[in-house]
This record gives sequence, C-alpha cells and structure tokens, in this order.
Amino acid sequence: MGGRARDRRCRGGPVPIGATVPATALLSLATADARRDSVPPAVLIELTKARLVHDRYQDPGKALALVDSLLPEHEGVAGVHSLRSELLLFLGRHAEARRAADIALSLDPHDAMGLRTRSSLEMFGGRWNEAESALSRSLEAGPEEAPTWVARAYLSTVRGRFDEADAAIRRALELDPLSPTVQGDVGILHMWAGRYDDAIASCREVITLSDELPAWAIECAFDALTLAGRTDEAVAWGGTLMVDARLVPADALPTGRGRADADVARALRAARLSVLRAQQAGGEPVSPYLLALAYARTGDVDGALEALDRASREPGFGVLSVGVDPRFRVLHADARFLDLLSRFGLEVVG
Repeated sequence: MGGRARDRRCRGGPVPIGATVPATALLSLATADARRDSVPPAVLIELTKARLVHDRYQDPGKALALVDSLLPEHEGVAGVHSLRSELLLFLGRHAEARRAADIALSLDPHDAMGLRTRSSLEMFGGRWNEAESALSRSLEAGPEEAPTWVARAYLSTVRGRFDEADAAIRRALELDPLSPTVQGDVGILHMWAGRYDDAIASCREVITLSDELPAWAIECAFDALTLAGRTDEAVAWGGTLMVDARLVPADALPTGRGRADADVARALRAARLSVLRAQQAGGEPVSPYLLALAYARTGDVDGALEALDRASREPGFGVLSVGVDPRFRVLHADARFLDLLSRFGLEVVG
C-alpha cells in the first residue's frame, strides 16, 4: 500500500494493493504491447524486470530507477510511463504519479496500468465515481491482470460491497495464485470483510512464499486469529514469529506459563507500539498509518486518531480502509473518527 515504511528483511505495512503480475503474464502482456505499439523487445524485457523487482522484492525504488533509465530514449512508450506511475504511487509521490499516468493515457487511452493508477488517485481524493469509472476501463483493457482484480476487490471492500469483492478476489487468485503480493492483498481484504479463517490462510501462505519474514503478514495472521477467537493459537504461533521478525523484543514474550493468552496478546501489541515509537523517536521514518493501527490495536483512541489525522494529509490505501478494518473498531463511536471518514466520502462498515 502506498507510502508505507519498509525494510528489506521485514516490511512494516500491508502489501500494496494490486502491485503484481506473474512473470508469465508479464511476458504475455509484453508481447501484446509489442504488437500494438512496436515496442523494442529490449524495452519489454526491462519493463518486465522492473515489475518483477517491485513484486518479488518489494522494492519500488529500485524498480523505478530501472524504468527511469528507459525514459531518455523511450518517452513515446505508454508502458514506460504507466509503470512509472504505479511505482511512484506506491512510493507515496502522488503528484508525480498523476503526471506519469496522464502521459501514459495520452499515448494510449486504454493502458490498463495507467487507468488503475488513476483510479487509485481518485480514491485518495474521495472521488469515488471517477475511481469506479477508471477501474472499470482498466478491467476492460486488461481483464487478465490480477492487480486490477485486486484493486476491484479493494474498492468494493472499502465501500462495503463484500460479495462483489469476494468474486474479484477469486478471479485474482485464479490469475496469480502463487504471488505473495496477491496473497497478501487477499489476506488483508478477507480480514476487513470479516472472513477471518480465509485471512489467516492467505497471510500464512504469504509467510510460506516469502524469502524473508514479512511483518505485515505476521500481524495480519495474528490479528485475524485473535478476531476469530483463537487467541491461544495467535500467541503460540505468532508470538515467536514477532520476535524472530524483530517486531517486538524477545522479553515481550514470556518464557514460562501462568499468564493468560489474552494478556500475552495485549503485551505483544503494546510492545509493538513501543518499538514503532522508539523508531520514530530515533529518526527512522514510520508511517503515520502504521502508528495509528498500532495505537488502535492497544485501545489508545487519542493516539490512534492523532496519527490517523496525520496519515490523512497524504492518504493511501491504509487510511481509506479504516472504516472497514475491524482493528479500528475502538474508534467507531468517536465523532473525530467519523469526521475523518466523511472527508473521503466513506462511512463505518460492519
């Protein structure tokens, strides 16, 4: 999701919604682009490489550098600008992403990725009709692109249309069942819709598919387990992983018996918040949305709302999900929270 903090070993937030296409699909799409636009094969290879770097290694900055190297000689290729727009989007550079998407769509009004980026940017501005229109056009232009079906599921979920979202999720998984990015997006979407068992399965699958321990997937599975009433399993399975992934210090997990599982779960959430606050105090960039989520998970309403207010100034996928994410339920009765949602044309769902 756009603008979140990450590192190479343990990513700090949810996976970007709709940020991946499998290698075979990429090559197929590249071939189609070559027929339509007469793009040199060498450019197609570089675009494919950049998308794989973004998906498999979760490194949009490195992928963007690869795409930028193509610009001097290939400014007339829509696919260069549209991939650039999506990478800029996930780096939180929204104004630049919009300009790149506009260039891509001026060169090719049917560019699926450019339309998908435009849809996301319209969501961030609370312009839901425009977002729906751009996303529908993206699906028409590229019906075999898993990221667009994930984007369809995201938009439907935050608007409370869970059945429609579930159908889009199923289609995304049919197109790309092995991508950790797609699985991760799906896991988060399942949790937001209250399908906790499905969320647990998807987020655990991400951990299996990933070379490194992904922070967001561990927390997704941990939270879904507790929301499903399986706190004992959350503590037994997730506590050790949280320590291994350095989400919490080792002393946050008691070594002996005697403490209730619910108390251990609360201690782990509190420890996670303390780690993030210490990182922020030490000058490390910490996403305000991640801080808001950490505060909400501990029940700190004022802390969560203050962080959410900061996050809302540069909205991303996380901020737009707070009305549907069950982890923010502690805020639902607060007028400040409802006012924040209304700024984006959203309301509490569930």
